[in-house]
Amino acid sequence: MYPRRPVLALGLAVGVLLAGMGAGLRATTSDPLAAGAEDGTARDVGATAINAIDTEPVAAPATIDVVAQAPTLAESLPSPRDAPASMVFGDMQHVWQSLNNCGPAAVVMALSAMGVDVNQETARLALRGTDVRRGMGPQGVGPWVKENFDLRSTWRNGGTNDLMRRLIANGFVPMVTQWMQDPSVSRIAHWRTVRGYDDGKGVFYVNDSMLGNMVP
Repeated sequence: MYPRRPVLALGLAVGVLLAGMGAGLRATTSDPLAAGAEDGTARDVGATAINAIDTEPVAAPATIDVVAQAPTLAESLPSPRDAPASMVFGDMQHVWQSLNNCGPAAVVMALSAMGVDVNQETARLALRGTDVRRGMGPQGVGPWVKENFDLRSTWRNGGTNDLMRRLIANGFVPMVTQWMQDPSVSRIAHWRTVRGYDDGKGVFYVNDSMLGNMVP
């Protein structure tokens, strides 16, 4: 079913410290309202990313050659691509979350960019359990996607906006946890899936289970 083993990367900051195969991306052409996403250290609390399968981004069409039988893992890995000025995942489902289910909904949306269709209720029971008051941490995502979809995942703290761009450009679908509003008012953490970015507009785009599709 999967010609390669894509990677789901989770992190508790906007930078997921991985690079993968470029896939499933196209240049951004839509023009939603802009929101400032400045270079430098991101202000997000958390992040997650999924690597898509076997398609080449229009903005970066160069082919990556992977050594089929390299003597070491390091020598078999492709070189990461530089991030272009804009990039967005062309195919990503939007899901409106059920109660307190932003985490599993974000995972479902990220998986959809790779052509994996899974119900958020199935993801909820696996990643949060039956207690609707319980949130989702990143730790359980890796074992779940490995067992069910033959994917690998990881998560990291303390990333940057530049690293997030590089992840997207190399085929990872990031998911981040951010405060729903100013944390001095309300410290409610919220998972959302990063769909792409546009440096000219100064934005990242997210599929948000409470706010909608392709939100800048």
